[in-house]
Amino acid sequence: PNGNILFCHLNGVKEVTRKNEVVWEYNAPEKVECHAAQPLPDGRVLLTECGTSRILELDKGKVVKEIKLITKTTNAHNQFRGTRKLANGNYVVCFKGDNKVVELDGEGKVVREIPVADKC
Repeated sequence: PNGNILFCHLNGVKEVTRKNEVVWEYNAPEKVECHAAQPLPDGRVLLTECGTSRILELDKGKVVKEIKLITKTTNAHNQFRGTRKLANGNYVVCFKGDNKVVELDGEGKVVREIPVADKC
């Protein structure tokens, strides 16, 4: 809404102005990949880390909520994609390497799993 650009990149997430000035950024730990970011209505940003296997909610780059994800996939690049937070507070996560989509409640408990025939 403020006209800034939010994007995730291989190793984190960043918000920049249209003049390419960094408003804030979050850098993931070494050997961790980030493949999903979503601005949330309360001003936070959702980020999913592959390698540490977790969903984070950030407030201007600072972690304010963490939900651990359990996956069988050890290759960080293939763990997760396309995570989104729903209006009801649940999360939907594509477990790319486990060939399933999972809905979690706001505390990280599995609500449902949907297997997929091929990788997400």
